[in-house]
Amino acid sequence: MINRMNKIFSILSVAALLFSGGCGDGTESLSPSAPEPNYFEVDASDNSQEAQLRRSFRDDTGIYLIFSDLLATYTDEYGVQREERVDFNWGMTTSSSDNDPTFDVLEDSEKSNVTELIKRYFIPYINVEGGSMKPYSVLLVKNLEKRISSGRYMPADYVSCWRCFGINATDWIGADDDEAKSLGYSLLQSLIQDRLNYTSSELIPFFEISEEYYELEYISKAAPEWIDNQDMEIIYNLGFLDYYPDWMDDPAYDEFQNESNDFKSFLSGLFDPDFEETWKDYPQIMLKYNTLKKCIEDIGIDFNAVK
Repeated sequence: MINRMNKIFSILSVAALLFSGGCGDGTESLSPSAPEPNYFEVDASDNSQEAQLRRSFRDDTGIYLIFSDLLATYTDEYGVQREERVDFNWGMTTSSSDNDPTFDVLEDSEKSNVTELIKRYFIPYINVEGGSMKPYSVLLVKNLEKRISSGRYMPADYVSCWRCFGINATDWIGADDDEAKSLGYSLLQSLIQDRLNYTSSELIPFFEISEEYYELEYISKAAPEWIDNQDMEIIYNLGFLDYYPDWMDDPAYDEFQNESNDFKSFLSGLFDPDFEETWKDYPQIMLKYNTLKKCIEDIGIDFNAVK
């Protein structure tokens, strides 16, 4: 016991010496370092049309607007030329991603109209204060592609990273209001599909509703009468929109949709304007529909933001 106390005392003594040596006698003044510049901010001296457009967007939405991933160029204290760029390999929800996007910048003549359309027909969906979907900045570009494997790229609706949400504005160029509204709704659907899946904790309330049926697997275990008539009303009343037919055509082995496909079916329903009218007489289906909608709204999506 004494040896142990001696060891503890020795460790504390060394720590005290290191601390006092590191702090000096207390007479030194600490020089605060200069604040880190915000490279997403428009330079105060810039009064160009693009600068005014970006300021207006920021004022209206609380989100920074950029048209290039190159944020700034400067010479550091050692005389070395430096660049600050948006890093799309710094993921939105993890410390890394594998986007590595390619794109073209918008022409000056395209920027104003595209910005106005996206601000009106997409941004309101995700511009929920305190919501996790509201981006720090938006990058508007065209011909956006992201890497899907080594050397292989494919067109993308968007690409996101820690401080930026990049939108492929190609189809927005020259779009009228109806086309832009459709594009905004489609982009929202893509965003939700990529953001959520059957493992997302935010969706637990949705999956809990049909949990017992996912575990049963076979429809006939929940409804033996299914074997005789395969009446779709049976699965509708249990809260499912579809099922997996047995590959040997034996109804005893027809299966409920699993969590992943059940979620996809109902997510598609959220974007079907006739869904509620079609399924209003099926309480379990409407319960799952409204629960999923609430789960998605809770992460910062406003389905009713665009009229």
